[in-house]
Amino acid sequence: MRQEVSKRRVRWSRACVALLSGLVTAVTPVAVFGVMPVSGTPAQAVFAPAPNTLFDLPGDASPPKSIAGEITTTLRNALAQADLPADVLQQLTRVVGKTADTSARAYPGDYFRMVYEPVDGSCCGQAFQLTALDVKFRGATYAGVWFVTDERPNGAFYRFDGTLMSGLRFTFPVVATRVSSTFGGRVHPVSRQQHVHSGVDLAAPVGRPVHAAADGLVAHIGNDPRGYGKYVVIKHANGYASYYAHLSKIEHSLRKGMHIARAQRVGAVGKTGTATGPHLHFEVKRNDEPIDPLTLIRKSNAVALRGEQLKAFQRIAGIARLQLAAAGGESLSASSTTPGSIC
Repeated sequence: MRQEVSKRRVRWSRACVALLSGLVTAVTPVAVFGVMPVSGTPAQAVFAPAPNTLFDLPGDASPPKSIAGEITTTLRNALAQADLPADVLQQLTRVVGKTADTSARAYPGDYFRMVYEPVDGSCCGQAFQLTALDVKFRGATYAGVWFVTDERPNGAFYRFDGTLMSGLRFTFPVVATRVSSTFGGRVHPVSRQQHVHSGVDLAAPVGRPVHAAADGLVAHIGNDPRGYGKYVVIKHANGYASYYAHLSKIEHSLRKGMHIARAQRVGAVGKTGTATGPHLHFEVKRNDEPIDPLTLIRKSNAVALRGEQLKAFQRIAGIARLQLAAAGGESLSASSTTPGSIC
């Protein structure tokens, strides 16, 4: 078993070396139904191997390939028409399909970029590995790099900020001045009755932006004058739902059923409903049971890369950005978009 893990690490080390080895990138723009070459991308372009003075690659190492296209119908159609290896298609669908409906109609300007390379077929039963991706689809951006750690010897996708792409990542929905009321038992500030506080109160000035704490779908937009005031409910994967209450205003572009990305604006801090002062009541439920949002956020941050692992990842991520950019297009979300808006 130990020998097999060692062999697997060698194979992935070669994959990382291939990624770092330089711009040995074959670009294959696509022009088929549902997919168009990204604006500014030549019909065909091949980048010659750059001189490599850092590594001596194995003689049989194949260069990584990158592909880019605009999504003009649905993401499912675009990927199906892109002539991708089956392994790459499955890997990309697993990453994006967890939070996005790939059969939904694309928005203008949606696109995909990815880098992949052949690997030893005995590794994980696949012939190709997706090593980097940058997908913009229906208001959300999915961007990350495949990276191997001691904790995850088979590798996993990490966002460009070093956090795991798998699973939900909850972040603070507002820049608060303080936590004015924690989760659990308390005396209600208005009724003066003992009760269980189902969320946390985050004190902030009226008008301060409030953002979605995680990716999801807008489930409800409402106004409860005797309770939440103006509020928004977002449903997430794995039975989670988040509530944003006492808002002074709700983002005008929000619609029930629409996809919303983590850090996308949902409204502004207020004191509508039953509130003694300006704050955001932030609540999270799982399977209709309230849980402590602060504990959930701490757990989300615990899986981020740190120290030497983060430094190694940043070196690989820097090369991945260049390879994704070489696939074409005017902008690269992985480098030009603020980290908070990336899934």
